[in-house]
Amino acid sequence: MMKNQGSAVSKSVLKVMLGGSVSLAANLLSQVVIAAYFGAGAEMDAFLTALVIPAYLLFVLVNGLSFVVVPAFIHEDAAGRSEDAWGLVGTFFWVTTLGLGGLALLVAVFADPILSITAPSLPPEKMHTAAQILSITIFTLPLGGLRLLAEGVQNARNRFFWPAAATAAGSLGNVAVLLLFYPSLGSLALAWGNLLSAALTAAVPLLPVLKHHWKKTIPLRDARVRELFQLMLPLVLFGLVIQSWQVIERFFASWLPDGDLSYIGYASKLSSLLVAILASGIASAILPAMSRALASQGETGLTRQIEFGFHLTLATALPAVAYLSAAATPLLSLLFERGEFTRTVTLSVSRVVWLVLLGDVLFRMLNNINSRAFYSVKDTRTFSIVNSFMILPYALLAWFLSRNLGYIGLAMAFPLQAAGTFIITFLLVTRRFPELQVKAVARQFGIYAGLAVVVYLAVYLFTNAFSAVLHPIFVLLITAAFSGLLYLGTVLLLDPIITQAFLDLLLPRIREKRRKNAPPAPQPVNAPSPKP
Repeated sequence: MMKNQGSAVSKSVLKVMLGGSVSLAANLLSQVVIAAYFGAGAEMDAFLTALVIPAYLLFVLVNGLSFVVVPAFIHEDAAGRSEDAWGLVGTFFWVTTLGLGGLALLVAVFADPILSITAPSLPPEKMHTAAQILSITIFTLPLGGLRLLAEGVQNARNRFFWPAAATAAGSLGNVAVLLLFYPSLGSLALAWGNLLSAALTAAVPLLPVLKHHWKKTIPLRDARVRELFQLMLPLVLFGLVIQSWQVIERFFASWLPDGDLSYIGYASKLSSLLVAILASGIASAILPAMSRALASQGETGLTRQIEFGFHLTLATALPAVAYLSAAATPLLSLLFERGEFTRTVTLSVSRVVWLVLLGDVLFRMLNNINSRAFYSVKDTRTFSIVNSFMILPYALLAWFLSRNLGYIGLAMAFPLQAAGTFIITFLLVTRRFPELQVKAVARQFGIYAGLAVVVYLAVYLFTNAFSAVLHPIFVLLITAAFSGLLYLGTVLLLDPIITQAFLDLLLPRIREKRRKNAPPAPQPVNAPSPKP
């Protein structure tokens, strides 16, 4: 049973990874253009400062929407109430559109006083630019809400590729705006490009949902809708605290020199390589799989899915983070080092890449498994409570480390907080699901942590030895080939479960292709005709 469940999750993850790869290529093009035009300076700092407000509100108000709507949609649909399942979608479509649209308009009107609170130490000129950008980018809030709702519905219907590939359309729209309007709009081209990107990204998963349509909406007074709002309430209330780390980061970054916030921002863009391919893939596939396992096999099936989620996360995240951390300098040089993005910026960004990767990829992916384990049993409080309590240590760390280590210290605060959150919530998961095989998870961590150390040292030493004589693209190709062979060899030797997951992705397609191409089996001459 574990094999079949792992196969289903792996196939869903593959679809998201393929879609994420398409988005990644377009997103890289967008980031290359942005880096060449703006580099790391006051305008980029202003953009990143303004962008945190819609990102914060989106995470707080809407990020939990799919966590409660997707299980409810699957439950209604599995019970033969397809019309009611789509009725829930219609209800939350209008709630999201009207509620977030009104809030966006309010923030646009009061952009200046909001920024004076969240980033009080910004110089006046940078503050003015940030306020102009915020008054435009805040309207990504309702678009982002509709995107998350539509993605959740599409994932619940086992449609993973196009929702994951949607960002490609947005990135290409962003590039078009920058190329056409940067000469006349300057930094505001970033804002309008960001808004068009959000609209196009939302349209890809939303159009099939709108095309399917819903014959009715479920009234807000309906017990099922009220239950979903009750489940979302802890996510929203605690999210106000949990996601405040982004605002806290910008608060402390406002007193750093010009460009320091941009260094962290570009490191985050590099981490998006793995977020798009790995983190989003596993996170998108695991919650529907957990919900179905719980519905069909009870808590035992759910526990096996949790174990597989940890296993797949460790097998993919640790070696990938190690490689990207060690190869950061040649990769940044190859992607961004042109125009306003100088060699000095490359070296400054590379100093914090490993810190951003640990927090934004590794511990995010591990915490995704913990949170979804609780969400699948309709517990939206436990993970949120722990995350809320961890904000105070984060604020203290961000204040102390940024004062003493500058932007490097500020980048260090989040992975420390994320690591603490994982340790606490993992202990709670083992208590809530006593069948969880902790020793197996620890063994998997040991295998892939050891592999990650070997990969990091080998790539780091090769990069430092040959970067001066080889073009960055050759450095990346050689180190990628080496680390890839090392990874595959280790998996084949030590990890039959992940090996089987890879085979499940490939062999069914090979067998299906052979079956289609095979000639029909010959029938004996005197054989009776088969009965209809």
